[in-house]
Amino acid sequence: MRLLAFLFAFLFLTLGPAGAQPAVDPEALREARAMMDKIGMDALAKQQAAAARTQIMAMVQAVDLGKDKDELLDKIADRVASELQTRLPKYYNEIATVYARVFTLDELKQLNAFYDSPLGKKVVEKMPAILKESSELGQQMGVEVIRAVFSSLQPELQKRGVNIPK
Repeated sequence: MRLLAFLFAFLFLTLGPAGAQPAVDPEALREARAMMDKIGMDALAKQQAAAARTQIMAMVQAVDLGKDKDELLDKIADRVASELQTRLPKYYNEIATVYARVFTLDELKQLNAFYDSPLGKKVVEKMPAILKESSELGQQMGVEVIRAVFSSLQPELQKRGVNIPK
């Protein structure tokens, strides 16, 4: 039950709605969307959604779902994928708004010019692999940190009767 409460708290804190933001220049928003198209933001957003689905499913795996666990996990996975896919267009627009708010119209035009250049096109081509590898390195580091923390706390945990599987 504590795991389920943690799952809901995690989702609320990490995926909760952002506060109200000031309006952005419509021309800057158009430039931001054009830039996002050039950098393949739609594909990157889908990659992020797939990673989020994987993380959510890993957390759900630890919940006791009864004898039909595999069937229920498949249903949950399908529902998560469907919900993520439904929300991607709104997510895409919100990201465009962030770019339009953070960068000036002139800066967005410069970014678009960069992404039209040979180097910009190479950055776009290589970015999914860079992000994937970076994410894997981050996950690996997270596992190493958890192992180190639990290892250092092992005597304390044993005193409390807590056994951590290796």
